[in-house]
Amino acid sequence: MRAILSGIDGVDLSGADLRGAKLCEAILVSGIGLCNANLRGADLYAAELTAANLSGADLREADLIRANLTAANLSGADLREVLLNGARLVSTNLKQAIITGAWLYAAALDDWKIDGVKCDYIFWDLQGNKRTPQNRDFEPGEFEKRYTHLKNLKEIILDVPMSELTYYTGLMAQWKVNKNQPNNPIKLKSQEALSDKITKLVFVDFIPDNSQDKETQEKLDYIEKNINTFIRNQGLIASKKETVKSPIGLKAEIDIGPLPIVVRPKEIERIITERYNELPSMLKTLWHCIQCAF
Repeated sequence: MRAILSGIDGVDLSGADLRGAKLCEAILVSGIGLCNANLRGADLYAAELTAANLSGADLREADLIRANLTAANLSGADLREVLLNGARLVSTNLKQAIITGAWLYAAALDDWKIDGVKCDYIFWDLQGNKRTPQNRDFEPGEFEKRYTHLKNLKEIILDVPMSELTYYTGLMAQWKVNKNQPNNPIKLKSQEALSDKITKLVFVDFIPDNSQDKETQEKLDYIEKNINTFIRNQGLIASKKETVKSPIGLKAEIDIGPLPIVVRPKEIERIITERYNELPSMLKTLWHCIQCAF
């Protein structure tokens, strides 16, 4: 049976000792008072915590996988090593919270508020094996600066190993979309190796919740479909390994085809318009797939 607690009923658990509490799928909504509560190690899997007040709460090592924390107040909360995979943190207030070691795989982070958040490192992968940053801690304020604008993320998944090839493919996709809709720009945010042969490209839409939002994703979907269809039909990505020097900090040894990228102008438009003939043939082909997408 689910626990159902509502602030409308006058429930105030502020400062309560709920360490290790079993509140899986509990419904704790409508302003329920849990500020400064001790929920360390609590089981809040898939809990409904919309608009709940958890300011200053101790949530270290708590299980909040798939929890709904939309518009919840977690300001000043201690979220070290908390599990937030698949959780909804949309419009959630995390100002001044501590989130070092938190797991955030597939979490919805649209419009989250992370002013003054304290974070040494984070885990974005499902198993919590890949520390970000890998060999250092975030500088003070770095996490806030890097992740504040996670507002309307869009993505495409390519059947191509992560390399400079996928990086420039992402820049070309960005350029193509922005050329088509200059009033609703997107920007390539990151690329992630989902496996040895698959790469996810993530884009930020800086004008979310507008009439072109669906259209933007459709354009990216067309690009993804065109590229993957071509790759699968032609089998052009080789399996041999080549070492390349990367300007964006990628690993040194990556699976790519026999096409070292030698042109690195800062603006992708210069690549396309001024130095197209110098591009590796595979990158030219991918550009053709993008051009024909819409």
